[in-house]
Amino acid sequence: MENLKVKVELAATVQHGMYLELVRQTTLQHKMIAEVDGYFVLVDIPQPTMEEKLDELRYMRLHQCFSVINRGKLWYDKLSPTQIHELQQWYTAWLDVTATMQIPTKPYWIS
Repeated sequence: MENLKVKVELAATVQHGMYLELVRQTTLQHKMIAEVDGYFVLVDIPQPTMEEKLDELRYMRLHQCFSVINRGKLWYDKLSPTQIHELQQWYTAWLDVTATMQIPTKPYWIS
């Protein structure tokens, strides 16, 4: 009965087709609410394949990492030795992302 209550509360608070990130203790993980014939129903969210996950990581690396790493000499000349070291570690972590499956945390000073 508790799950039914959660479902009803969620249905009342989300919009059509919105993906849900639910707390871990519920049984509703990897579900989305969809409207079917005027009713809200819970449906499974298709889980990505390993290759799709790797492709997403590569895409993220291309746009989040390489756009920083490929900045010019003038930008690099402004960095302190500590910043250069942090940048090298971050870059290496991005190069290893398809093996580690861990998205590196960008150093706070990179804009």
